[in-house]
Parts: sequence; structure tokens; C-alpha cells
Amino acid sequence: MKNKITILLILFLFVFNGEVFPEGNASLIDSTNNSHGYPHHKRHPVIELRVSNARFNLENLSAPVEFNYSGTIQINLGYRTFGKKHPAGKYFEKYISLAYSSNKFVNNSEAGFLPIDTEVWKLAAVNEVGYHHRLGVIGITPYYSSGYFLYNFDYAEPTVCPAVYDGACISGSEKLDRFTGTVHFGKNFEQGIKIGLGEKLSLDAGYTEQLFMPRFMTWKFFGSEILYGFTRVALDKFTRSIIQSSPALGSIIDVALVSGLNYLVYHFQKQNMNWPFRTEEPITFEGIKVGFSLIF
Repeated sequence: MKNKITILLILFLFVFNGEVFPEGNASLIDSTNNSHGYPHHKRHPVIELRVSNARFNLENLSAPVEFNYSGTIQINLGYRTFGKKHPAGKYFEKYISLAYSSNKFVNNSEAGFLPIDTEVWKLAAVNEVGYHHRLGVIGITPYYSSGYFLYNFDYAEPTVCPAVYDGACISGSEKLDRFTGTVHFGKNFEQGIKIGLGEKLSLDAGYTEQLFMPRFMTWKFFGSEILYGFTRVALDKFTRSIIQSSPALGSIIDVALVSGLNYLVYHFQKQNMNWPFRTEEPITFEGIKVGFSLIF
């Protein structure tokens, strides 16, 4: 157990204190001059609030047992830095995120299945990349992000399990019990757009994909992440050359390609949490997020 916790803490420190990809090197940061309308500081503190309404899912969970919809409230605290004279206004943001999901926030009235109520706490460390374009006083910022999180998952079984569905509730419980108890590990992707209203406030909308893993398989996890990392480095090199030629179009292509790659990886890992290795299936959570950001 100590080894598992140590590995997870190392991952958190790695994500929060160091960029995964070379473009995020501190030498790219300009502390005296930028063209994005923000004060001339190396790091801009950021506070973000997000809300969402979606349903957890576990592949092959015995019908008719399904998760109820859960409302989520999330707060992000971090720092944003801008690339030195980057032609497309690229920024890098690191933040710690605390989120709480519960059925208490939504009205679940859908019939036809046996509902599972959930309560989930999540602590995440996230890297975000975006491109800030200004049109007068309005800022348009497409972005993508990825990170890791620790979570605590709790659930309540359906109070009624009709005889016609004999065994469905039991089989569902056996699968879900692997995610409860101690703190577990997960990873998340997100992509979206931020509409800046002046220099301090933006309205945000994004789509999130999250993987809640039942256990941490060290070597298969790192093998999967290394494969993803090599793919990202190659993709970043390709899109960087496009941005140098056409900054505005290149930034959109970069967000689209990286978001597409992230969703493809998420799709494969829905069945095997450490794809391409054959492993267990995670609980997934995906849906639209809305909220706002304050930039200082």
C-alpha cells in the first residue's frame, strides 16, 4: 500500500511541477512582455468553477441496473503562463482541482431501470494548453487538458430488485465493490472553449472524459502512458510547424488533433484501462461542463 501511495504522489508532483512535453519549458515564458492584454507577470493566478450533469458508466454492468445522473461541482486553483511571443497566443496552465459528484444535485425521474446512487470525491492535478485570440474586448480561447486524480467512490444499491431480474443487483454490486473502500486512481481528458469578457473573466464550456480505475497496475500503466507520450510529442512537432506558417488556423488544428487523440485513447481505455495491454474495465464519466474563470 505504501508503494502505491508513493507512486501516486510522484505522478501528482510530476504533473503539477513539470511539463510533460518540451514546449512547456520555462525558457519560453516572457516576464516583461506579452501581447495578450494581461499584466506583465510570469504567472497569472487562476480560479475556475465548473458544474456538470452526467452519468457514470461501467461497461457490461448487468441490466437493468444503471447509474443515476449525478451533478458535479468542481473548483480549480492554479497558475497560467504565456509562451514567449508565441504567434498563436499559446498558454500553459497547471491547476489542482477538487470535485464532488452526487445524485443530490439533480432530479432523477427516468424509469425503466434500477438506479444506483453515487457519491464521489475527486482530487486532480491537471495540465492545460490553450490559445488566446483577442477580438477587441472579447477573447476566444480553445483549449485541451489532461491529468490524473485520486478518488473516493461510494454507491447505494437499488432498494428494489424484482424477482424477474434475479441476480442483476448482486452481479452489479460485485463489480462496483472493486471501486469502493480506499482511495483509487484515475485519469481525465478535457477540451473546450473559453470566451473572455475583458482581461479578468471568461465563460467556459468543455467536454470531459474521465476514467476511474479499480486498481493501479504499475508497469502496464506506465507502458500505456509512455506510448501516449511518444504519440503526443510527434503530434506536437507536426502542429508546431503548421502554427509557424498559419498561427490562427494552426492553433485550431492543434486543439482538434490533440482532442481527437485524447478521445481515441479514452475510447480504447473504456474497455482496457491500460490499453493496449489487456486489463480491467474502468468506470467512466463523460459529459459537458460549464462555468467561468477568473484570471489575475
